Amino acid sequence: MNTEFTIPLLWFLAGVISYRFAATVINYAHASAFIQEINRYALMLIGIMSEDIHFFRQRKYLLLKEAGTPENEINSIKEIDEKVFNGWKFITISRFFSVYPKYLHKLVPFKTWDEAMEELTKIHKKVDKETSN
Repeated sequence: MNTEFTIPLLWFLAGVISYRFAATVINYAHASAFIQEINRYALMLIGIMSEDIHFFRQRKYLLLKEAGTPENEINSIKEIDEKVFNGWKFITISRFFSVYPKYLHKLVPFKTWDEAMEELTKIHKKVDKETSN
């Protein structure tokens, strides 16, 4: 084989492979930053929704009590509401993993509702720190 043609061809192929590798690494870094930002805002939204649900539930129980609903009936409603709310929390966190490709699951820093709320607390502390400087 002619070396005049072989050496440039090898350099060309090495360049193509290097480019593909560098492009993949850069794309992964961009996707990682994007996903972390999406997670941040999604967690903030979920936290707000959770607080609102808690507020409205408390308001509902107060209105039921003021309307003269028996205490045992209110307690039954509270139990049902708690089960529904726990189901909502589980489904909400599960959806994070079902919509992400498997290779990106490690970018989601939580697996349970409690871990998600801990992450949200960290986010709030970081935002508070950034805005106070």
